Amino acid sequence: MGGLLAYREIVLEFLSTFEFHPPQAGGVEALEQLRAVSFTLCGQDVQMSLTQWGIATRFYTRDEVTTPLFLDASLEEDEAVLIDWWPVIGDEPFFNKARVSRIRDPLHRYLHRCIACTIIGRRLSQEWVTQKDLFFMYCLIIGRSCNLAWLLADYFSSFISRKATGSIMCGSFITCIARRIGRFSADIRDSMTVTYASTLLGRNTVMLMGIAADIPRVGLRWSLDRRTEWVPPVPALQQQPGAQPHVQEPPADQPPPPPHHVGMMRWMTERMAASAGMDAPVFPGPGHHQDPQDPGGHA
Repeated sequence: MGGLLAYREIVLEFLSTFEFHPPQAGGVEALEQLRAVSFTLCGQDVQMSLTQWGIATRFYTRDEVTTPLFLDASLEEDEAVLIDWWPVIGDEPFFNKARVSRIRDPLHRYLHRCIACTIIGRRLSQEWVTQKDLFFMYCLIIGRSCNLAWLLADYFSSFISRKATGSIMCGSFITCIARRIGRFSADIRDSMTVTYASTLLGRNTVMLMGIAADIPRVGLRWSLDRRTEWVPPVPALQQQPGAQPHVQEPPADQPPPPPHHVGMMRWMTERMAASAGMDAPVFPGPGHHQDPQDPGGHA
C-alpha cells in the first residue's frame, strides 16, 4: 500500500485528548471493556474497547480479535529474560540500550528500523536498541504474539520528547483511525493545512543502512559488505554419545511451510508497516535467485 499522509490538525487534536485506561483484569471481558481508549478526532469524541481499538488501527481483523493471536498476546517480558536473550542477536552487553550496529543479522537490523518507525516511532536515536525495542524483536524472532493494539495505546499515552522541538511521530496511524471510524471525509481532508509524508522503508533505506546490496546477476540481497550475500550461520547440532547420525530427508516437490516464528515475524511486520502507512520491501530468503521470467522476485 502507498504511504498514508499525516495531517497536522488531526494529529494535534488526537494526541492532546488521547487517554488510555488499561484494564486491571484479564480475559475477554477486560479487552471488551469500554473507555479503555478515548480521544477526540475530527470533532468527534470517541470511546473504544481495546478490541475495537485493535480493529480501528488495522492491526487485527474482526475474526482475529476472537483468537489467541489477540486474546493471549504478551504485553511485556521480564527484563532479565530480554537481557539474557540479547546475545542471540547482538554482540555487546545490553545495558538499558545497545547500538543497532552490534546486531549481527541484517534482517534483524531491518526489523528494528521497522519497529522504530512504526509501533514506537521516533525520528532520532534510531541507531539505538531500547529495552522496548528489544521486547518487540524478542517477540518477532522467537514467534511470540504481542498485543500490538495495547502497546500502541500505551505508546500514545506515555511517549514524551526531551526537547520542546521534538518531532511528533505516528501521524499515519491517526489518519488510518480517522478513516476507519468514518470521520475523515473529503471535505475534512481538503480543509487540512499541513501534511506530512510517511516514511517509506524501501530499497534506498536499506542500502543507506548498509544492510543490503544490489549484487550483480543476483539482485537486491541482505549484505553487510556490499559484495556478498548474507547467509545466517547454521547452529551446529550437538549429538549425544551413542546416538545415530541424522540423515536428512530428500527435498520434497513443494517447499515445507515456514516455521511458526517466521510466519509470526512476517505477520507482525506487515501489520505494523501497513497500519503506519509504510511501504516495506519483501526480501527473498538466503540462496534464492530470481527467476528471469518473474519480475516480482525481489524488491
